[in-house]
Amino acid sequence: AVQVTQLRTIQLDRGFFVQEEFNYRDIFIATAGLRGDKSSRNGNSDKLYYYPKLSGALNINELPSFKSNVISQLKLRAAYGQSGNFAPFGAIYTALGPSVFNGTTGSLILTTRGNQTLKPEKQVEFETGVDAGFFQSRLSTEITYYRKRVEDLLLNGQVPASSGFTLAWENVAAIQNKGVEIGLTGVPIATKNIKWISRINYWKNKAVVTRLDVPAFNTGGFGASLGTYRIEKGKSPTQLVGIAGPDDKGKVDPSSGLALFGDAEPDYQMSFTENVTFRNWEFSVLVHWKQGGKIINLTTLLSDLSATSPDYDKKTLDPA
Repeated sequence: AVQVTQLRTIQLDRGFFVQEEFNYRDIFIATAGLRGDKSSRNGNSDKLYYYPKLSGALNINELPSFKSNVISQLKLRAAYGQSGNFAPFGAIYTALGPSVFNGTTGSLILTTRGNQTLKPEKQVEFETGVDAGFFQSRLSTEITYYRKRVEDLLLNGQVPASSGFTLAWENVAAIQNKGVEIGLTGVPIATKNIKWISRINYWKNKAVVTRLDVPAFNTGGFGASLGTYRIEKGKSPTQLVGIAGPDDKGKVDPSSGLALFGDAEPDYQMSFTENVTFRNWEFSVLVHWKQGGKIINLTTLLSDLSATSPDYDKKTLDPA
């Protein structure tokens, strides 16, 4: 039995990229760039969307007047940049699906409505920080603060069925992320035969939906009865909600009737890395610590789903 399938996807992307770099004696370093993109996946395939970037760094320790026996590096840095993400392939078109009428082939309009006004998603990010080294870089640290905003998020959202469609692609949302990253590296031992490097990283992120042109909706998870994510303006995009139990009455949101059980986003995360090199041997250990961050746990439910466990009547959906 032979079955032959062919799929052809035609897409045309065009663009340009320019960049200029500047370095003054390693004291001041700057980079500026501009990218322009257009694609047949956008609503207006002839429109160029521009994405600039700019970064700069000042190495204070390279200044002729800087003298220190303790500080071996001191760099201030900042960067700003934009990038884009094209609409999904075919989102601007209302597609036709094959069908058969009384033995004759034909086509039907599918239920997802195309949108010829779609724009690419745009990400805008700013970050600033400081890098410092001490005692000939035996001890060093990097501290970074960032703010990232994603605009014109694309969503295949529901539309009234009276329109003849059930779904339609739209630029309807925006999300903002803020966070901090801190790294600390030490070299307690550095000899000809042995070297020990110890590193600690800390990072945290806070996300919020800043724009939503459609009503709030649930997505992912296993439905409100078991826990799901809810996308809502002014709230975290990773909040977990569900149907309230007897002990959850104080958590219920009057607008949705659902209880807020927590957020999948951790409060913060840390990692601890130890690396020891002895001649041709290397030994390393990595420990990852995640503080907070809720999950949807179905272990108890799935274990007793068919009511065959001997203790079925003694268990509830509460994992405790």
